[in-house]
Amino acid sequence: MALAVMLPIITYATLIFLLTKRTRIEDLLDAVVKTHLLLLATVALSTECLSILSLLDYPHLLGVWCLLCLCVLLCAFLRRESGIVAPLAIPCGMSRPAVVALGGLGFILATTLAIALLYPPANWDSMTYHMARVANWINNSSVSFYPTSISRQNYQPPLAEFAILHLRVLSGSDWSANLVQWVSFIVTIGLGALLAAELGLSGKKQLLSSVVMATLPMAILQSTSTQNDLVLSSFVLSFALFMLRLRRDATPANMLFASLSLGLACLTKGTAFVYGAAIGASLAVPMLYAARSNHALLLRRIAGLSLVVAGAIVLNAGHFARTYSLYGTPLATGDQNYSNHDRSAPAMLGNIARNIGLHLGTPSRPLNRHIYRAFRHALGAELNNPHTTWPGPPFSISYSRHEDTAGNLIHMLAIVFALVSAFRWIPSCQLHARCYVGGVLVAALLYCLCFKWQPWASRLHTPLFALGAPVIAMALSHYAKGAGRYIALSVIACMAIYCIPFVLNNQSRSLLHTEGLRKSRAERYFANKPHLYESYSAAMNVVAASGGQRVGLYLGLDDGEYPFWVLGHDSGITFHHVGVTEQSRVLATEADLPSHVIATKNTDAWPAGKEYDLVYADQNVRVLKMRRHNQDVPAQR
Repeated sequence: MALAVMLPIITYATLIFLLTKRTRIEDLLDAVVKTHLLLLATVALSTECLSILSLLDYPHLLGVWCLLCLCVLLCAFLRRESGIVAPLAIPCGMSRPAVVALGGLGFILATTLAIALLYPPANWDSMTYHMARVANWINNSSVSFYPTSISRQNYQPPLAEFAILHLRVLSGSDWSANLVQWVSFIVTIGLGALLAAELGLSGKKQLLSSVVMATLPMAILQSTSTQNDLVLSSFVLSFALFMLRLRRDATPANMLFASLSLGLACLTKGTAFVYGAAIGASLAVPMLYAARSNHALLLRRIAGLSLVVAGAIVLNAGHFARTYSLYGTPLATGDQNYSNHDRSAPAMLGNIARNIGLHLGTPSRPLNRHIYRAFRHALGAELNNPHTTWPGPPFSISYSRHEDTAGNLIHMLAIVFALVSAFRWIPSCQLHARCYVGGVLVAALLYCLCFKWQPWASRLHTPLFALGAPVIAMALSHYAKGAGRYIALSVIACMAIYCIPFVLNNQSRSLLHTEGLRKSRAERYFANKPHLYESYSAAMNVVAASGGQRVGLYLGLDDGEYPFWVLGHDSGITFHHVGVTEQSRVLATEADLPSHVIATKNTDAWPAGKEYDLVYADQNVRVLKMRRHNQDVPAQR
């Protein structure tokens, strides 16, 4: 299995080689992006096909990757024999700032890779549904929906977890799970340069765009986790890139990659529908307007854009069908708390201000208090408007180095300035650049219009900051004249210095404070809730000691499930949800109740709970064992 996980890596590297047709760095980055799209699309399609037949297991996934790897290796061999392979042209005589910038990029990538490999998944969303759904899929040999009290395991778009599933099955463990986000981080950095090139920026400015992206604090933190915002960012940026290319060259290849980008984005996270609609419309409308006097060209462009959307829908067909079957709609959220209930002008302005405020926290608490008072004075009742605010913690200004709540202070100030002043320094002749900037603005405004403010929403803004990296590079380049050159250099220096604590001292996965590394791997899964480790371990020891193999889980909506799978792996223990009251309860089949149930909440509301005796309890977890004379009681749906 340790060798099997090399198959996707070899395939990835070989396909990059095959798609690099010329020798420039830009061609290499272009090949990386296309490889990323093609392989993730392959992951999605192969997962869906194997799932239909309930063959989502090690032998069949190994067969898929062996076949794919052999095909690309054969193509690479034939290309070598054809004599068309040329060495990559590395620019000579690079300036000192360029060398420093590349060194900084290398340092960030190497450090985040080390963290991604040393630490297991520990983000709480991963414990509740990202990694938990992967464990259930492996157990079921299928990605079909299943009864669960944590509804996000079903309705949330699954592509990032599909990729984790492949690595998890091939490797036999989750040590490679964080690599999905880390690879997406590399692709997103490369896309920053490619988008800058498409917007007409020179090589140095393209590198500047990549540096802006690589120093984004939230992106750095997420690159070592199993969240999905960087995976989404890679697809949103590639969609913008190929839409810009369609403007000047409507080839089938550009339409294919635009369609893959949009489809994969929507299959990764729900916010993709907002970001994709904003970017797509902003870049498509000018294309259609320019062809208004040529009816034949206009029809061709409409047909091409329709194919892009249709391809994206087809790529999501499996998940849409499962969601529609269970929830009656292909775009279920499972919770109405996401959507704004007040879309008035004051509510919209308040949402914009508060989402900006998520990124204004500084290491100085007194300064944060002053900023908070300014927001409270300016927003008044809108500061915590219940119709536009997620139920939970109220608005606040704070500094964090955690992937759930960290802000992007320097980047926020830079992007606000760049967007506000963009139409003053972008020439009117560069219509595509103006449309791109307009698309970023529309995406940000549409997000604030559609979604309630959430205290952890800064991570949902990652694609917006990624889209904004070329805009910041354009703005800094425009103002870097005379004395402005030193201001631009100072902004870049501030970004680089500010990101260092996020690289080295991640709040839950630090390289500076080695307490986490001195803990066992099992303990590291509880990095964000260490108080649960003893409870979970004790509960699993009780179950293992009594020989339980098929254990029921009676969990709340936001309780950690994946740690149970980790702790029970060596004992061969598997889990399924019992007492489900969520919509997925209709998927339950008649089966015997498990001999043991682990509960993280009170079981009084579960009718079948009376068939069990309590054998272990603490303040976090309870273990129930079925009475001997009732071992064969049928399950209650």
